[in-house]
Amino acid sequence: MRPEINTQEFESSTYPHRDSLFRAAMRMCGGDSETAEDMVQNTYLKAFLNFHRFKAGTNLRAWLFRILANNVISTFRHRKVAKEAPYPDGFEPDHAQAVAPSLDFEQVSDEIKQALEDLPHSYREVFLQAAMDDSTYGEIARRLGLPVGTVMSRLWRARRQLRRSLESREAVSLN
Repeated sequence: MRPEINTQEFESSTYPHRDSLFRAAMRMCGGDSETAEDMVQNTYLKAFLNFHRFKAGTNLRAWLFRILANNVISTFRHRKVAKEAPYPDGFEPDHAQAVAPSLDFEQVSDEIKQALEDLPHSYREVFLQAAMDDSTYGEIARRLGLPVGTVMSRLWRARRQLRRSLESREAVSLN
């Protein structure tokens, strides 16, 4: 059983490091502010969950930066393995809007619903939270109790499967 964490103590001791953690995350993430913010949020989540392990009197800043560095390394390693990208090539929102006008709205709606239902539950769950709630990787991971890398890979796979499914449905409807 995890010891109870003094939330006030955690916040007062870690909050002063937030800006410097964000600046470091920006450098590590190549200037991508959204990814950097996700990394900092994930760092705070892990720090909070493991605050009972932090030894008082040691360097809190170094401990937080080590968690941040491990998060970034792990995330980018998972992205590299899964060839992760925010959207697969050709599935940017602009492209999806360009395809939609050629189909009737109710048909598209039914096809999208069916494509979503065809997704495995684990992919659909992550996709809907990202698409409908506009949640960050970190928020989805926290709600589902998954590592951020797992959320990222499931989201990428869900988008890829949806794209393939909708492209094949479009090809069939045009024939």
